[in-house]
Amino acid sequence: MWKKVFLSLAALGVILVALYSLGSLLRPSIQGRIFETLVRHTETKQQNAHFAERPAGQLASVPPPAGLMSRYRISSRPFDGHTLWSMAPLEGENRQQVLYLHGGAYVSGISAMHWRTLAEFVDRCQCTFILPDYPLAPRHQVDETLHLLVSLYRELLATYGASNLTLMGDSAGGGLAMALAMQLRQKDLEQPARLILLSPWLDISLSNPDIARVDRHDPILSVPGLKQAGQAWAGPHALTDYQVSPLYGPLEELAPILLFTGTHDILMPDARRLRERAAAAHARLDYREYPGMLHCWYIADYLPETRELLEQVGQNLNP
Repeated sequence: MWKKVFLSLAALGVILVALYSLGSLLRPSIQGRIFETLVRHTETKQQNAHFAERPAGQLASVPPPAGLMSRYRISSRPFDGHTLWSMAPLEGENRQQVLYLHGGAYVSGISAMHWRTLAEFVDRCQCTFILPDYPLAPRHQVDETLHLLVSLYRELLATYGASNLTLMGDSAGGGLAMALAMQLRQKDLEQPARLILLSPWLDISLSNPDIARVDRHDPILSVPGLKQAGQAWAGPHALTDYQVSPLYGPLEELAPILLFTGTHDILMPDARRLRERAAAAHARLDYREYPGMLHCWYIADYLPETRELLEQVGQNLNP
């Protein structure tokens, strides 16, 4: 009897492995479809409709989880009144330095999710990630934050050289990374080696008419909540100023851009507009669009699409 049970379990295991492999080949993968279904059963979108109204204590940055402290070289130091974190592998790191700007609609600090995602990138890329706890709205606006980041970039540029620097960011941090690159060009500072944008927020006005079509597929982001946060971030700037909406800025002479987005993300239509503008300006943009993927889907490290993204980023940072 036990032999039959063992053979049945072995056969079931083979079937499950085959289904998992097949699911990994589909786009979106079966795992991705399950992930989206799970997210849809949460109240994430409803909560994000009032994102900027949450108590400040709920939006504050959190330190690295204790479990990461022994697995990575993590340190912090003050920089212009704010905290600057560094995360690197314990050994074997290359010379690349990644200035990583976290997302959170410009009103939320570094979260546990960001730390877990950074750990995946450090493992894959074997380089140092520098994570500033930058000033946020509504207490601060974009001018103060860009001033701090330009100062930080000058320091990194002098220490490591442009060829060893990457600007990278997710969501609002992706938009901020691109705005920073445009500021560097305005100030005649050498561009970094590359610019990596993950589900970037490129236009805080959210005026693209295609957003309404995608909105019904997006279980995470809310247009009203983002508009409220974006207006607080812009301060006196027009919503189409490149410093808050880099989609409208000139693309000439920027670092090569690697952009990832998903079709179930309301920020995707503006990523497509950036692709069109980049083609017209002959800017260097490597555009990667994932069918059925949500905003910042790569927080789920078990998805085939996440492993593919990690591999592509790793190839850029650790060739």
